[in-house]
Parts: sequence; C-alpha cells; structure tokens
Amino acid sequence: MHIRVELYGVLKSLAQTHELGLELGEGEVTVRDVLRELGERLGLAEATLSSVAAAVGEEMVARSHRLTEGQTVLLLPPVSGG
Repeated sequence: MHIRVELYGVLKSLAQTHELGLELGEGEVTVRDVLRELGERLGLAEATLSSVAAAVGEEMVARSHRLTEGQTVLLLPPVSGG
C-alpha cells in the first residue's frame, strides 16, 4: 500500500524533505505503521515519535486509524517556543 507522508517541524529537518512516499505492504495499515516505518528509515527512536500528532485530510487521527491506498498522512511534532 502506498501512503504519502507530509512532514513538519523537526521531522522535516531530520528527514531533509517535506514529503515522503512509503510502501507498507498489503493488508491493514495504520498511522502507527507509518510512524514505525518512518522511524526505521530515519533512525529515530520511538520516544522521538511518541509525541507526534497525525492528521488525515483535515482531521486529527489516532495511531490506530486505518489508512487506505494513496492517502496522505500529515505528521506534526509538538511545537515549543519561548
């Protein structure tokens, strides 16, 4: 299954790109699977991704949200400022 991923904030900096395409095999694919694959590709610790929020379309979704072929997942790390 092909999933498009848009990265923001520190994730965009770490990946050195705003957008990635992921091939995640067949069957049920969730946001959790996307985060796991992204972590493996970028060498990110699970703790780094634990506070990342996800959206599909204009809706925030849980990690258990099931994805369909060709969907775009936006990954939003927490924002801090001072």
